[in-house]
Amino acid sequence: MLKWCLATALVFGTSVAAIAQSLGKASVIAIEANWRVLQIKDAMTDKVSCVAIYKDNHDIQLSPGTLYISYKGRGGVASYSIRVDDAPAGELHLASKAEENLSMIIIEKELPKITTAKRLRVSGLTVLKTLISEDLDLNGIGEAYAVVTGPQCR
Repeated sequence: MLKWCLATALVFGTSVAAIAQSLGKASVIAIEANWRVLQIKDAMTDKVSCVAIYKDNHDIQLSPGTLYISYKGRGGVASYSIRVDDAPAGELHLASKAEENLSMIIIEKELPKITTAKRLRVSGLTVLKTLISEDLDLNGIGEAYAVVTGPQCR
């Protein structure tokens, strides 16, 4: 949990303790199909930020500029590839140092395609050589992303 909170804190520029306490107490400001947008207020700075959670799964989070898929407790990430809709699968990504340290996939470059897509598939391997396999129904992601990047989340 601490690593996940640290990653979230790095994204939002807020304290780890504030994020750990905030997700459980965060206000739901929008529900867009498979996505629930949470508004977080940092207890120390009063800065407001938002994150969208996929199907109430805190391991899959959408924030401004980034989609995170956490594998904490499952061996961390070694490598992965993604497939958006029915396009061919992308090239194999070796986990970056940040992805290794935080045990999560951090998707930034492909996010513009993903926020307009219907489906995202992720496959790969963890550090412990177990398979990574996700098949996400992205219904509502574009609308959720508009809220996360909107004025109520700054």
